[in-house]
Amino acid sequence: CEEAIGYGQNDIATWAVSKKGTLFAGALRGLYLSRDQGCTWAAHADFAVSGAKDIQNDAQGALYVTTQRYSSVNGLFISKDDGVTFTPTAVSSDHLFVPSVRVAPSRPHRIYVAAWWFEEPARSYLFTSDDGAQTFTQRDVSAEHGGGGPFTILAVHPSDADIVIAGLTYDSGTRPSFLLRSENGGITFEKVHTGNDSFASAGFNTDGTTLWV
Repeated sequence: CEEAIGYGQNDIATWAVSKKGTLFAGALRGLYLSRDQGCTWAAHADFAVSGAKDIQNDAQGALYVTTQRYSSVNGLFISKDDGVTFTPTAVSSDHLFVPSVRVAPSRPHRIYVAAWWFEEPARSYLFTSDDGAQTFTQRDVSAEHGGGGPFTILAVHPSDADIVIAGLTYDSGTRPSFLLRSENGGITFEKVHTGNDSFASAGFNTDGTTLWV
């Protein structure tokens, strides 16, 4: 029952389980957590306005949450106390949607964050950190690919932190979508597949030889 958690049946939640077993549900209406295996849920006050779009853990137990809500300050937030408190990072703007964050499994301090904005010309950005989200470098992915729009980091290779899979949809024209692959930590991306629908998710197998999209 979605209403028992709090986000409502018309929303699609993003789920995560922390290292300590806390359940997290992120949705447009907020971030919800349960510390008793889903029997009871509470909304986190920090995300009442912005909602929560994506949730990721790292091997040390840090929790990363992104937000994507119009007329709100969106960004990347980090918790190191199992979701009790969250701290905003340098990725923060009232003119960006921040749909996804991924932590490199083989290098937990490598963080990839995707962001985009719709106002003409639509832009897509990649933020990369090598110090656990303390500082970030920003790259304009739309400038490289001649168009911007919804941009998402989908997966990072399990043993090579520089191999990144992403999805980009042009926010103009016929809105084609591209599956992107980078071998240099997002400095450049190659278009490896084109489709009419956006790419929603991707995952590597344990040794990185197979990718499902």
